[in-house]
Amino acid sequence: DVNGIVIRKNDKIISNSPRSLLHDIDELPYPDFTDYLDNTLTDGSCCFIPRISVEASRGCSWGKCCFCNLSFHWGGTVRRKTPRRLVREIKYQVGLFQSSKLLFCDTNISAWADSMIAVRDLAMDLDIFAEMSAHLSRKEFEVMRQAGVRSIQVGVESFSDSILRKYQKGTNVMRNMEILKWACELGIQIGYNLIIRYPNESDQDVS
Repeated sequence: DVNGIVIRKNDKIISNSPRSLLHDIDELPYPDFTDYLDNTLTDGSCCFIPRISVEASRGCSWGKCCFCNLSFHWGGTVRRKTPRRLVREIKYQVGLFQSSKLLFCDTNISAWADSMIAVRDLAMDLDIFAEMSAHLSRKEFEVMRQAGVRSIQVGVESFSDSILRKYQKGTNVMRNMEILKWACELGIQIGYNLIIRYPNESDQDVS
């Protein structure tokens, strides 16, 4: 009678109904990484500073890119932790593991400027990696840098306007170039993918 599990009964596989999504993800407990990190951190043999995974949201604030499965994965919904909950979690994890390196495992943090302002105001000299789309303003990008974002993977996907329209990215070539320029100016390390072999693309699109 528990949804979301698969069991074997009398040599038959029984798959129960899916669990409903937790709508208020502030209710989630803090992730527990102690089994993974405790031994290496406490016995003096650790030769690296761990990057702590943090989750501000589930789902994508854009959610329209036709090549991406993540919106389907989350049922097309977007749920996020409140800025207050997010900074409490960050303070707890950084204090517990004595690492200021964070990895935001969100699909896309571009729309969460209020959360980044709250993280910035912690003044903890963080080193953050995050994934984002190019749907943010210069001011929002600067706030992320002030919060501690030092490296990003950004959804560039193509430098062809016609392909970007087919992808339903909601951006264009100039915006993608602008994001690269801002990252360079602000000292943010940037990585991105280029997608090719999309149906009906031309040689000009690829080049």
